Amino acid sequence: MGTNKKVKVYYYIPTMNKFGKEITYPITQILEGLIKEELRDRVYGGTDENIQLKEIKRVEGSEHLWKLCFFKNISESNFKSKIEDEVDEAEPLEDDEYMGQESCCIYDERNSIMAIQNNRYSTSFKGIEMFLKNFIDFKNWYIKPIIGENIEIGEQDTREYKSIIISYIDIKKISQLAGAGDIDAIKNISALANDIGALNGKVELSVGREKSNYLFKGKVGQLLNFLIENKKYASSLKLKVIDKDGVRLIDLINNKVFDEFYMTVSKGDPKAVSKIMNPMITLFEKKLDGELKMLNNVVKK
Repeated sequence: MGTNKKVKVYYYIPTMNKFGKEITYPITQILEGLIKEELRDRVYGGTDENIQLKEIKRVEGSEHLWKLCFFKNISESNFKSKIEDEVDEAEPLEDDEYMGQESCCIYDERNSIMAIQNNRYSTSFKGIEMFLKNFIDFKNWYIKPIIGENIEIGEQDTREYKSIIISYIDIKKISQLAGAGDIDAIKNISALANDIGALNGKVELSVGREKSNYLFKGKVGQLLNFLIENKKYASSLKLKVIDKDGVRLIDLINNKVFDEFYMTVSKGDPKAVSKIMNPMITLFEKKLDGELKMLNNVVKK
């Protein structure tokens, strides 16, 4: 029987800091150089652990999209992933352990935007950044996450609220800051924490499965806006809302633009790169015509 795995994709802009100003730094020329390199030379890191660009090519039928697949090779890897091998899929493992060590990436040279698969078992976008830096002459080059639009929270919001998830670092400090604002929710959370001697914590407040029940937007807005202003003490703030597109979970602190989809894997049909790349490309092109087009001023040109 197959297992559904969630694949999450975040969007980034290759960026350079020039005289204190952020500008896009297209990488088409870098990719054109890398595609000519031998497979064994497209490696960054040591012999026990390294990042390797296993696949790089232009997307068939597209004049502006590239697809890249990075593998994190480690000496104790359970995957067929040698420096000299061209590998598209993981070897079948025991007990349905099919989380691959690949990280797939799509680059749009027309808008200079990257879509990178988020995979905690493989290299992160920072790892990909370090790999590409090895082939770029500028030290102040980096990959910058694309951040979504500012989100208004409270009575003026047309969406309905289903739940909030708050992770805080220092409830005593938050309580002190909230004292003048007379925010009841902070007082109640603080009282509960003090009662059991807790300093850090995570709180989830929800209306449950009842479709017609919603949180009070005014009170939620007051609480969350206060914590956003003092995010030094709130490590995570998430709000589940209902809008015209359905139910969405919004990260109010790390509001990075992303997409997600599911894929099915099994012992006889492990997670292949093509299974990730194809839906990534579809989502990316849709995003380029929608949200990413509206956010194209994130990095100054």
